[in-house]
Amino acid sequence: MIHRLQNYFTKRIPINIRKKNDEIYIQLQCNVANKDGLNAGMYVEMYKISGQQDRKYVGKIILDKLKYYHEIADMQLEDVTKLTNMTMQDYEEYAKKYILEFLNEKDYNDVEKKFLNCWISYRLETNDYEICLGWIKKHGNKYYHESSNSLGDKKVMTFDTPLVFDDNVKPEVLGSMLFEAFERCQMLTDRASGEFYARKEIDLLDESKLTYEEPRDKHFADFEDGGVAEIYQIYSYLPSEDAESSCDIYLGIASEIDCNIEEENVKTFWEKYYGKAKDFVYEECKKGIFTHRVELKNSKAHKISYLLKQDEELVLECSYVLHQPSRRKKLNEKLQEVFEKFVRSCKLCE
Repeated sequence: MIHRLQNYFTKRIPINIRKKNDEIYIQLQCNVANKDGLNAGMYVEMYKISGQQDRKYVGKIILDKLKYYHEIADMQLEDVTKLTNMTMQDYEEYAKKYILEFLNEKDYNDVEKKFLNCWISYRLETNDYEICLGWIKKHGNKYYHESSNSLGDKKVMTFDTPLVFDDNVKPEVLGSMLFEAFERCQMLTDRASGEFYARKEIDLLDESKLTYEEPRDKHFADFEDGGVAEIYQIYSYLPSEDAESSCDIYLGIASEIDCNIEEENVKTFWEKYYGKAKDFVYEECKKGIFTHRVELKNSKAHKISYLLKQDEELVLECSYVLHQPSRRKKLNEKLQEVFEKFVRSCKLCE
């Protein structure tokens, strides 16, 4: 790797990484050197991968991009002209629009509000990397972007383990670090905005532990296990004190399908409980710890379940049941969004 910038430019940010829903956006960026060794600007390339890919795959992509970064090193002005057929000034104007179009956003304020953001910092003198954290503080209608190293911020929240690595890191380890970085960014954002929810823990039958964050809506009441042996935790949406539940979110064992997660079996049992399906969707997926997603709709109920078959006698289920779904479409959309976040928060640990 040839360094064309002056010696005091000892720190680089070769990759900026954003996450929105289940998509990861990788922004490769390379400094451009003037003849005097000063920084003339930044050359960028954008990539997108699914956040539902396994961590080894994500880590391999990041390593490939870091290898490519070292190949192009600190570019010179003539390198940018050859690649883009633009002057540096024209290219920087183009790059701003290119990044926004790639992220499908109108301005960078929207990007800061809607995306989790971390980046890889590279130190030339030590030849190692650290995944740094970004988060948003919200005060009223205003948003402020903050940043820190991988250990967080003492005034907001700190973490025990730095997210550091070198060129010999295994892809699966790097992938896990990246997902951990996004989780830290989310926790910092929540804490800075006064919306932090501590994780709760459940002991499963196979002696492993399931952790999760409670639904992020004040109208969800905690009914613990609801007095049902197969349910670990249930939350019910109560729009007012005396109202009946509009929606239930629960974690438990899918005992009603008799440990058989095949499509026809699930549909048969669900229609027995909820009535004939107007729409029925069954698909393999990667959503947090879960491997299958099933959805049923009719006039009486809208049910979504994420399933994980842990062994032949245990199927873990995270479900959302909306009663009388046709009444309030906007509320229904909001509740489903809360549920999807709840699903993503579920983690297994020994």
